[in-house]
Amino acid sequence: MRVSEHVQSPWTYLFLLFVLWKTLLFMLAFLSPGIGYDTSTSLFYSRVGVDPQATWASRLQYPLIRWDALYFTAVARRDYFFEQDWAWGWGFTHSIRAFCQALFGQPLQHVPVAWVGIIVAHTSHLLSVFSLYAASRLMCSKSNHGSNPLIPAMLHIVAPAGMFLSAPYSEGPFSLLNFTGSLLYIYGLTSRSSRHDVSMVLSGVFFGMATSMRSNGILNGALFAIEILLLGPRGVFENFRYTLSLILAGLLTAAGSAWPQYRAYREFCIDTPAGEQRATWCTALVPSVYSYVQRHYWNVGFLHYWELVNIPLFMLAAPMFTIMFTSAIAALRTAWNANKYTIAAGGESPSPASVMKMNFQITVMARLAIPQLILSALALTSFHAQIITRIASGYILPYIFIANLATENGMSMDLQQYVHPKAIVRYMVMYAMIQGGLFASFLPPA
Repeated sequence: MRVSEHVQSPWTYLFLLFVLWKTLLFMLAFLSPGIGYDTSTSLFYSRVGVDPQATWASRLQYPLIRWDALYFTAVARRDYFFEQDWAWGWGFTHSIRAFCQALFGQPLQHVPVAWVGIIVAHTSHLLSVFSLYAASRLMCSKSNHGSNPLIPAMLHIVAPAGMFLSAPYSEGPFSLLNFTGSLLYIYGLTSRSSRHDVSMVLSGVFFGMATSMRSNGILNGALFAIEILLLGPRGVFENFRYTLSLILAGLLTAAGSAWPQYRAYREFCIDTPAGEQRATWCTALVPSVYSYVQRHYWNVGFLHYWELVNIPLFMLAAPMFTIMFTSAIAALRTAWNANKYTIAAGGESPSPASVMKMNFQITVMARLAIPQLILSALALTSFHAQIITRIASGYILPYIFIANLATENGMSMDLQQYVHPKAIVRYMVMYAMIQGGLFASFLPPA
């Protein structure tokens, strides 16, 4: 894979590539035949009094209102009402609702709400491309070697999430907030000044907002826990301001999950009208509406999805699982080997700060590998396995891993005999296009 190191305007280059890719996906969706295999969209439009063929505005959005997009737009329009509504990211639905209220006032109509959701998804995806480029460039500038920072950003454009980054789904906003949080986190690691500590706290703000979009964002809290562990008991007190910034960032990350959960708890468990029975999950040790509805309505749980009928979905997800696990393990192994080499050469174990200076990208990637590894294990054992192809789009490490494979740099060099970067990119492009056509026809996987 050869990408010029001397592109005059990388931002323009990425923008044009983004427009071309989105145009191709939209054409695939718009040319998909009929109302789709499932009639949920047509029934929904009928129920809200909209003829999808009446105007160009409704006709153009119709192929993108499939699967969860139906629920995201419905909840954004009428707010949370049913218990299962809380499965849909509070941050995303309220963002759409706030935009629509500011632009159109009340009452909210379905077609404008859906269009705002589509625009938010597209804009978030574009900005996440720019954010990933900035994060990659920062890592390369602080490392002894690194891949062309354009390559990870280009790969994110054609991520296997495909149409889920165009339809009113939370994948696009989550990617933007998670990448921006990662960028601020990486910048916070570059030095121990007050400005960098503020950057670390701000990363917690963005991770918290990402968590409000998708619950897996809370795994980013592991990044701050790891930093505190690496400081050690003595380092925690010697770097008190830095430690305080890490604790605050972790709390802000958790707040992205805690606040929606609290809102639901008040509605179903505290403000219950007299004589009405409280929800069953209210008496749980940790009362979480999200955990309950996922388990009760979607059968999410440890090994619940491991059934013979789901083997095809595991096979569809296998390439992305391979990339997620391999990139995380490669990052951790490379950091471990670099540490062992330094001990052998210098005779003593280096401090985290000295390791950071030796190769910034390797040490940062090892940290970012932890939440990704946890997510991959949870997705394999407890989630609907096929969603890994879209939730993986919001994680930096796989793109850096593939870019390193393509440019023969860093943590991926010893894997090139087993994994060819061109094959991975072909898979990403083909899967996104095929999945886009299936999505518009209301066919799985979703």
